Amino acid sequence: MFIESFKLTHMSNSQIMKRFTITNSEILDRIYNEGRDVAAVLGHYNNWDWLVCLPFFTKLQIIPIYKPLQNKYFDRYINKIRSRNGLVLAPMLGVIRTIVNNRKNNIRSLYAFLSDQTPPKGDIRHWVTFLNQDTPVFLGVEKIAEKYKMAVVYFNIQNIKRGYYNLNVELLFEQTEGLPEHFVTDTHVKRLEDIIIEKPEYWLWSHRRWKHKREPVNG
Repeated sequence: MFIESFKLTHMSNSQIMKRFTITNSEILDRIYNEGRDVAAVLGHYNNWDWLVCLPFFTKLQIIPIYKPLQNKYFDRYINKIRSRNGLVLAPMLGVIRTIVNNRKNNIRSLYAFLSDQTPPKGDIRHWVTFLNQDTPVFLGVEKIAEKYKMAVVYFNIQNIKRGYYNLNVELLFEQTEGLPEHFVTDTHVKRLEDIIIEKPEYWLWSHRRWKHKREPVNG
């Protein structure tokens, strides 16, 4: 995956388009035509950097939400790759400002969240059972989708053969208002779990998903 991401910097858009296809893009078209935004969820599964192709398939402004890396040089390099074709990256702490500004300027957008990021220990508000492990999860997708009335989709990226991918857009929620607390989060995490179980070799197992342990409940 690292080599493929590096290779993206040397490939033309026409070359990339031969290697990347999308299924159910009409879901995004419909939401755009309805004047709404989208919260898209995906995991560290297969090569998510190929989402630089998305602007060729939708009129929505693509905004990946990212967690800045500690290595500033590598952070700039990765962001250069991921901002190709007009993608606008937004750091986690600045996503609300980005949404508000886009709403003011009538820029209908798709906000892409990696669902298997690990919250800082002091920010953990919800745990799930994920791959048989107690796992802390961010609640950002759920809270943002409800507050700003976004549809929620899952981006299921599958490897067709080496260097070739298909993105299947799966509609999880047309709207989330009124749903039970944590239901949206539990649903998209479970979707990722199902995908990993089916083909575990394509998940990034090295990114320390379980570095925090759940404190025992006293009493």
